Amino acid sequence: MCNVDAAWDVNSGGCGIGGAFSGSMEISLPNLSEAHRYVSSPLMAEAMAVLLAVSAAVYSNVVIGFFCLLQML
Repeated sequence: MCNVDAAWDVNSGGCGIGGAFSGSMEISLPNLSEAHRYVSSPLMAEAMAVLLAVSAAVYSNVVIGFFCLLQML
């Protein structure tokens, strides 16, 4: 499983994204974190976080399934 999240700043348009893999895996995947500038919305920041996690899993040859939990504030 990988939990991802993003934080977006309306004033600067910047975001921080991150993710953490957990569960029983044969290989250990690192925690993920990146910062980006010029991100158009909080939804785009969240999408970038999901893309980062999926890319890391695919690159590491991890078999993945999808479960999505959205929390509306």
